[in-house]
Amino acid sequence: MARPSELIPGNCYFMVNFYESSPHLVVPSVHTYLFVGRETHDGQPLWIFREPPSARPPEAEAQGEEEEECLTAFEERQLYQILDLQGLIQELTGLTDFHPLVKPAEPLRAPARRETFPEIAPQIERLFTSDELSVVTITIKYTDDGFSIGTSDDGGLRWTFFPDAKVEIEREAAIRIMFREDQVAPVKDSNWSSPSTRSAEKRARESVDALREGWIPRATRRSNPRPRHRNA
Repeated sequence: MARPSELIPGNCYFMVNFYESSPHLVVPSVHTYLFVGRETHDGQPLWIFREPPSARPPEAEAQGEEEEECLTAFEERQLYQILDLQGLIQELTGLTDFHPLVKPAEPLRAPARRETFPEIAPQIERLFTSDELSVVTITIKYTDDGFSIGTSDDGGLRWTFFPDAKVEIEREAAIRIMFREDQVAPVKDSNWSSPSTRSAEKRARESVDALREGWIPRATRRSNPRPRHRNA
């Protein structure tokens, strides 16, 4: 639980409920709140939370419509339900023994790892021999991960990676080491679309033959409807 003295206005907190239809109450529903502050009503202290703002349709933005703020008040005896992030992780970790709810009939086997990617070579060829492409983006299935290879105005190669700045620190370090060993320095290193995504762009003056021989296989190896429910 988050103690009253530890609640910070503007910070996000969570409340976990469980669907009563699930056996043993092991299917969680997580609701997110932003703490507003403390108020007093009829001599009773209340802790006020609001829902995070939701994305609004463009027509609502154009008309200047303001989103109605949804506030929830918790009494002191209800605050045990409010969790900070660490408390949420601890609460959900307690469900580990109950999931998956249905065990697979056979043990899951990891797919065989590929060391070569012959389907990439024709796309790289088009990148350097045709005006149709200016960049080739390679994505890794089921992971929302990948990188891009493009050409620069000075005739070099431009590599762009998008590691998650919060949870892929080791991967980002491995990418930096890999290029530093080849004496390739970053030309752009900044947050891209959000604080959790970092764009690391590097440019290399290497020939197409060198790219085909070593860069592609090496670079593709890796180091590896929320329902609403309240009790307040």
